[in-house]
Amino acid sequence: MNLNNILLCSFIVVVVYAGGDNDNDNDSNNRLSLNLKHRLFAKSSKAVSTPSNKATKSSKALGSKSKTQKAEDDTSLLFTSSCSDVQAKLDTCEAAASTLDDGQSHKITWEYPITKINGETPPGKLQPLVNTETMLDTTQGDGNRLVVIRGTRLAGTRVAIHVHEYGGHTCVLEGTITDFVEGEPNGIFPAGTCYYMPPNTPMSAANLGTEDAILIDTFVLPFDVPTITIMEPGYDYDEE
Repeated sequence: MNLNNILLCSFIVVVVYAGGDNDNDNDSNNRLSLNLKHRLFAKSSKAVSTPSNKATKSSKALGSKSKTQKAEDDTSLLFTSSCSDVQAKLDTCEAAASTLDDGQSHKITWEYPITKINGETPPGKLQPLVNTETMLDTTQGDGNRLVVIRGTRLAGTRVAIHVHEYGGHTCVLEGTITDFVEGEPNGIFPAGTCYYMPPNTPMSAANLGTEDAILIDTFVLPFDVPTITIMEPGYDYDEE
């Protein structure tokens, strides 16, 4: 083999060797790249799984909160149910008390004159109370006026048809009073009994017996409201 052939073979060996090294390098690079990709994928998968785990924990926490909230709701429901009757009574009392501060709800809506109650004119002669005495006229703790009036209803007489904007009540000390109220049956109240006078409702009270009746009227109302508003003509009176 001459020198040229030797040099040519050497060149081929070098090229083949270099090519082989290049292939090995490519394989190594490919394996490295693949390994890196696996590692990156695994890291990415772990990173993605972490929020999922957090979401699971968050869901558990939310579930615990829901149970706590449910327990609170159940307790609240139990308390509300057990106290419903008491609360209803409190609401009723509060509403009744608040009406004293609500002037609009007590404006007289009946038009003057009124001559009948439940379609009939009450019996008895129109005449105010006699021997009247204001036993108490003061200011309550809530700022409203408290008025207590004692008087005598002579036998055979009655008060004219009237309204009390804020209502009131009457107690009979002697004799008997017959009470006439629009929309209600007539009531008979002997000595030792009391009756309620609903607000803004036409009414009259008569002594249809033979004995004079002594009674006490009580009113709670604002200071700028009269205790009584007469709605029937022909009645000459001072405020009773």
